[in-house]
Amino acid sequence: MISPASVALAYALDWLIGDPTWLPHPVRWMGRMIKAGERLLRRFTRTPGSELLAWLDSERILIRRCDSFHGLSDEFIRMAVRSSSDNDRLVSLIEEWLKG
Repeated sequence: MISPASVALAYALDWLIGDPTWLPHPVRWMGRMIKAGERLLRRFTRTPGSELLAWLDSERILIRRCDSFHGLSDEFIRMAVRSSSDNDRLVSLIEEWLKG
């Protein structure tokens, strides 16, 4: 059971120390990460072919953009498959996409 003295001590410590302004709060770090992720996603949605990439992603196929490679822009993508059945699935999805 919590005693009244421990509640009073916890209240006093929180009032004295609380969330120091000099110490970054975890919520701020989460906010910064969300902001960076949103910036990346917004940039991604403005690139050519982003609809295809988003559609393939919805089909659980991950395509890597190549703009982080020297000399390549966000117009280049990289695909890799593990098996011939994965390759067949990828090809059929791209054909389906092209047919509209």
